[in-house]
Formats: sequence, C-alpha cells, structure tokens
Amino acid sequence: MADLEKHQREVARLYELWQDAKSKLDRALKENAILKMGQSDQSQYATRLQQSFKSKLDEMKDKLQYADIKVQKITAENEKLRHALNEHKKRASAMEESFAAAKERMQEVLN
Repeated sequence: MADLEKHQREVARLYELWQDAKSKLDRALKENAILKMGQSDQSQYATRLQQSFKSKLDEMKDKLQYADIKVQKITAENEKLRHALNEHKKRASAMEESFAAAKERMQEVLN
C-alpha cells in the first residue's frame, strides 16, 4: 500500500512537471509565433520602404533626365543666340565702317 501511494505521488509529481513543461512550451511557441509575425511585419515594412525608396529614386532619375534635356535645349538656344549676336555685331561693325567711309567721302566732296 505504501508503494502504491509512493507511486501515485510520483505519478502526480511527474504529471505536474509535464503540465509545467507543456505550458512553458505553449508559451514559447506563442512567443515564437509572435516574433515570427513581428519579423514578417518588419520584413513587409522593409519591403514597402525599399519599394518606396526605389519609386522615389526612379522619380528623381526621371526629373534629372527631364532637367538634362531642358539644359541641352537651353544650351543649344544660347549657342544660336550667341551666333546671331556675333553676326549682328559683324553687320553693325561693317555698317559703322561703311558709314565712316561715306562720311569721309562727303567731307571730301564738301571740301
């Protein structure tokens, strides 16, 4: 009878240890699931953030390309205007020379 009670106490103790281990395992599994879910959320957030940065980078590249095209157009227009200005200066200089020559001839005629 004493052996039976000793055996029952041992079974009860082992059952309590098993219950304790089971509850610790369940808690650890829940925490692990929460951590995995958190990692998944963090991974999704990082992916969204990366996509957002890539989108912004692509947008900035497009704006830079547009700006580069505008700069090229403005540079070409400036070259045309500079060329036209130089031509105008040449004509103005030729007209001044012609005017000076005409003035000299008039002076000669008047004298």
